[in-house]
Amino acid sequence: MKSARIVVFALTLGCAFPLAALAAWNTAFTDLYARSKDSVTSIRIVTHKVSEKNEPMSARGSGFVWTSDGYVATAAHLATDIKDIEITIGKRTYPARLIGADPQTDIALMKIDGISGLKPLPMGNSDTVEYGEYVAAIGDPFGLVMSITHGTVSGKKRALNDPLDEYIQTDAAINPGNSGGPLINLAGAVIGINVLVVAEGNNTGFAVPINLVKAILPILKQKGKVERVTLGSEFLDIAQLTDKDVARLNLSPTLLSTDETGVLIGAVRSGSPAEKAGLTTGDILLSWNGRNITNPLAFTRTLRLLPAGTAVSFSVRRQDKVFQTRAIMEPLRDQKK
Repeated sequence: MKSARIVVFALTLGCAFPLAALAAWNTAFTDLYARSKDSVTSIRIVTHKVSEKNEPMSARGSGFVWTSDGYVATAAHLATDIKDIEITIGKRTYPARLIGADPQTDIALMKIDGISGLKPLPMGNSDTVEYGEYVAAIGDPFGLVMSITHGTVSGKKRALNDPLDEYIQTDAAINPGNSGGPLINLAGAVIGINVLVVAEGNNTGFAVPINLVKAILPILKQKGKVERVTLGSEFLDIAQLTDKDVARLNLSPTLLSTDETGVLIGAVRSGSPAEKAGLTTGDILLSWNGRNITNPLAFTRTLRLLPAGTAVSFSVRRQDKVFQTRAIMEPLRDQKK
């Protein structure tokens, strides 16, 4: 009899654990939605185009509150051919205006004037996002206001249209109308702006990482656009070097097995800031302005966002010697790149 009681207790305990886990799972997303709903916005763009019935055409998307005084972050592809903007938060709709947009990163900033006391969404750290991490997308898919879907982070640092892309991939359902809305972790922090869904793939969506958003929004607030600069050189990731790279650039084969960090200069444009600073093909940039270069993509993006005319100090390895030099950043000729 005693052993039977033990078996019954064990079975009961085994059932209780899944139920408790399910309850915690349910609470995690209901709490997340409750904390976030007053900070996620619906956006309606009235365009200059008219329908066959001569009625104004419009587009819909999502966004989220960046500051308490009315700045709203969203996707840049929504910010085209704008005649009027309406932003809805909760049950109230406000007129708004475009502050700036950066098509290259698909980030835009809008403003509701004459308002205060809004509730900004906290921003997370997209560099610490993990594969399999649970996330939620909140927005207006197909005009269905304030919908929430959930899933996981199914990929990181995805390059789609540009080698500098580092999209977060998710299987949380993202549909038309979700664009510009937040991708949120279970702590309630934004880790990305939802911008893209693959039409051919089920549950394959992409978000701009929030660390990039945090770098772009202040520039848009100040200048209305992002003007990128260049060093005038091609950067190669040392960890990704191949035998062909070593042969083409006449490099030491030891670079194929080194654990050294930094970026290798693969080419230098004539008359560029890099050439003026004495840099040449094969040099390795170890640090800039005292900061070690550990992520070549992040370094390149950060460098491009500096104001034109900025002086940047580099620590450089050339063969067995390390030296210091300084370059003056110049505007990128083609701002679309």
